[in-house]
Amino acid sequence: MVFALSVSAQEKENYNATLWYEYPAEDWKTQALHIGNGYMGASFYGGVKEERFDITEETVWFGGPGQNPNYNYGIVEGSNAKLGDIRKAIVDGDIKKADKLVSKNFVGDYSDFGVLTSLEQLYFSFENHEGKATNYKRKLDVSKALATVSYNLNGVQYTREYFASYPDRVIGIHFESSVPGKLGFSIHRNFTQKENEVTIKDNEIHVQGKIDGNNRNYEIRIKVLHDGGEITNDNGRLKLSGATSETVLYTTATECLPIAPLYNGANPEKITKKLIKAAAKKGYDQLKKEHVADYTALYDRTSLEMDGDPLLEKLPTNERFEMLKTGMTDDAGLKVLLFNLGKYLLLSASREGTLPLGLQGVWVSDIPAAWAGNYQSNINLQEMYWTAGPLNLPEAQEAYINWIKTLVGPGRKVAKAYYGTDGWVSHTTGNIWGFASPGADMLWGMYPSGAAWHCQHLWSQYEYTQDKDYLRDEAYPVMKEATQF
Repeated sequence: MVFALSVSAQEKENYNATLWYEYPAEDWKTQALHIGNGYMGASFYGGVKEERFDITEETVWFGGPGQNPNYNYGIVEGSNAKLGDIRKAIVDGDIKKADKLVSKNFVGDYSDFGVLTSLEQLYFSFENHEGKATNYKRKLDVSKALATVSYNLNGVQYTREYFASYPDRVIGIHFESSVPGKLGFSIHRNFTQKENEVTIKDNEIHVQGKIDGNNRNYEIRIKVLHDGGEITNDNGRLKLSGATSETVLYTTATECLPIAPLYNGANPEKITKKLIKAAAKKGYDQLKKEHVADYTALYDRTSLEMDGDPLLEKLPTNERFEMLKTGMTDDAGLKVLLFNLGKYLLLSASREGTLPLGLQGVWVSDIPAAWAGNYQSNINLQEMYWTAGPLNLPEAQEAYINWIKTLVGPGRKVAKAYYGTDGWVSHTTGNIWGFASPGADMLWGMYPSGAAWHCQHLWSQYEYTQDKDYLRDEAYPVMKEATQF
């Protein structure tokens, strides 16, 4: 990604928390900025004639019991029959033999592991946008979790504002033109899931679909609120013409529930209908106000202050980063910006009631996600949460802790099947379906320490909160059973 940092006079006080482009981005693959609320994420690109959002919902996973009714957390039955031979080979010093036995007998079944994917690429194609834009800026204010795009075109100032609200579980998209009646666009999309049905009625788009590979239902609802203009159905595309400002509200949900063994049972139709109705009733300004208040209550708990170089702060961030890499500068201001960006990403992808951060967070543009978007539990997952305690953000770590608790049941089965022991265990890779078995390759997959490392975060949550009720009722039972393994 290539970012530039705004340091204009009116923004000076916020320079260490604002990223922005100063030219339009037309490369859909490399120049996205991200918004998220834990439940879902959107990557946007800021194209002038056409804006694109890559939308991801955290439970849009292939695999699991929806794909295979006999799904059993990746367990390969009969594995522990060779455990004694493996131990003997190790004690005898015959490591090659032990390796061969492990590679053949102590791997997990990945056929139903699945991958995280995305829902769709959502496009807005704008009217009255012939010509060259000037004064283009694309920003992400990580101190408020607000993204903006602004530019002048044909004598009109256009502005866009985006956010993803955690309390209201919607993405808010707002467009304005400085000249009345100059705002218009049509909405079209590329669905990444093959089976879907789109209904357009008045100012609302309703999508009913199924997730590829596991037949789980999902729903999308989009509602357009506009000042002036007219909405029409243009050959299956919702089209708005002649408006001055408008708001698009977007929400989505699936059937998935993080409860073994079915991981199913939510009602996406009921969920999305309730969310979009409540959001539309509040309106954009109230949604934005509540979003900012919710986010800043956490973000503002900590701050990093370092004296930066005003001259460096006027340079594009990509140039500053290259200078820092080569040792030409120490650029304290860039380090503050990256510190704040780290807080933003944690809070945008992990909140109480959501799933934890995977390898891609809640942002997927590649289909499927790189490395399956899994929970890599031999450092990647853990290091994403190391800052939660020191930054006084226990709410962000709640998602990880709740996910750990869902591993206990499957982990008991894995402990018995592979090691013949009590307690629970997990290994290197995890998913939303309770996969706790060894990996597919001995080198990285034979790792019966995942549960132990997860327990460090259960303890860390107590260290920083000193919540003894949490320790007694939630953390200690899980930790105790991990030690029994």
